[in-house]
Amino acid sequence: MNPDMTAIFGDEGETSQSVVGNAVSIGSAENADHEHAFSDQVPKDLHPEDTGTRFTGILGFSSALDWQGWRATTSIRSMLGKAAAHADLHRGFFALCDQGVVSITNFATAVIIGRVCGKAELGVYTLAWTLITLATEISAVLITAPYIVFGPQLGWSRRRWYLGSILAHQLLLSMMFALTMAAGAVLGSWRGWLPDRVSTVVTTTAVVIVFISLREFVRRVSFAELKIGRALLVDITACIAQAVGVLLLLHFGALTASRTYTLLGISSAVAAGGWLAIHRGAFRSDTRIYARDLKRNWRFAKWLLASCILSVLARYLYPWLLAAFHGTSATGTWAACLAIVALGNPVLLGLGNYVGPKISNVYAISGVGAMQRCVYRSSLLLTVLLFPVVLVLAGFGGRIVTGVYGNAYAGGAGVVLLLALNMLIGALTYPYCCGLFSLECSKADLLINLVAVTLLFTLGVAAVKSYAALGAAAALFVSSSVTAAIRIGVLAREVRRRSPNARCSAHPSKGNTDSQNQSETARAPQAQRG
Repeated sequence: MNPDMTAIFGDEGETSQSVVGNAVSIGSAENADHEHAFSDQVPKDLHPEDTGTRFTGILGFSSALDWQGWRATTSIRSMLGKAAAHADLHRGFFALCDQGVVSITNFATAVIIGRVCGKAELGVYTLAWTLITLATEISAVLITAPYIVFGPQLGWSRRRWYLGSILAHQLLLSMMFALTMAAGAVLGSWRGWLPDRVSTVVTTTAVVIVFISLREFVRRVSFAELKIGRALLVDITACIAQAVGVLLLLHFGALTASRTYTLLGISSAVAAGGWLAIHRGAFRSDTRIYARDLKRNWRFAKWLLASCILSVLARYLYPWLLAAFHGTSATGTWAACLAIVALGNPVLLGLGNYVGPKISNVYAISGVGAMQRCVYRSSLLLTVLLFPVVLVLAGFGGRIVTGVYGNAYAGGAGVVLLLALNMLIGALTYPYCCGLFSLECSKADLLINLVAVTLLFTLGVAAVKSYAALGAAAALFVSSSVTAAIRIGVLAREVRRRSPNARCSAHPSKGNTDSQNQSETARAPQAQRG
């Protein structure tokens, strides 16, 4: 599952465009420095150097298990390992399959809630999901985004200690989110700011957020290592458990938003717990390095975190504004239209989960020119793949909404069209966002997202208040268009600044400087004679 709105309803533009699943990269000279830093931080007695250790066997980790003395590899583990290895040979295709499994499961869940429980309950479901999005995106930026950068620079033995540290960070951060949500629900209910149904579902979300975040953690770690098969197995397990639970609730007439989130927490716990049990040899833990790893991650991700928070606010405050001005039924209409737009979700998010790390690796290996070409190709690919979906939604979006959710959701054709166009813009600009992070331009991305938030609190608030869901979709489309144009321009400028020709112009080589000095020396006597 990709726990942002994209996973359930579709994204207007990624997961974070997911500022968060983005693979960030640093220059090759700095890579060596970080490798040395990690080597210094872990005491040598904590990680014996076994350079012969390799990722082989069960999902790539059985040799690590053997090194620990766990040599019992069952036929089931062998089968799963072969399936994951086969998936990793076709990463792009299986990334699409992974996101397809998630999107179909959660799309069906949203449809069932919308038809059986009504627009208001679907609106409540959506509001709680925005909180999950915020929590998981922050976790991804602070914890797994640094791993995307630092992990490949480390030897296998050192990487295990780093994984152990970020796992501890993930659990601690999730608990902090849980306590914050629970306190917010109690305070909102006491002061009358939140309706009882919203307060109840937020409390339930606080209980399960640790497991949902943990599932996303293991999923992102798998994508960071380009082991798509592992993420696919985790998501298939969780989606099967979730689907079975929803059908049972539906059968007994007990389906509500709160119980659905309880199921989501249980399915996430099963999937993430199974992954951690199988790959327990990949993690080593020592409390002495937790604080140092956290400080390093914070130095790396602090600007990225601010950019992520602004990006999430710019997109996911719209459901809350709709609920504040027009009630949770209006939020339900928004959610239904967004769920239909999620038909393009597997393409945008499935390939997006692969494109981010790919751009980062291309930049690290081949430089800025190759990265720019990779960004252009990825942007064109995502746009071409999503364009037919947008055409279908433009022509039949309103009919699809009423056909899927019922006549109570009529009148959403304009909302679907604007959200579909917004998704297309998001597909076009997502690789540019990844490119900016690869060039370590997180401050620039922060300023771009600040523009989006400014538009939200000016144009967005007025549009939502006057035109409800249609105004929200229009404001979001305008905001995405403006920030997309800025982001493309900023990346082009940064690439020009880092190109070899630009560096040569700004810093002439020593040989050229010597030639110029000789020429000036030769001309000096002539000037004196003149």
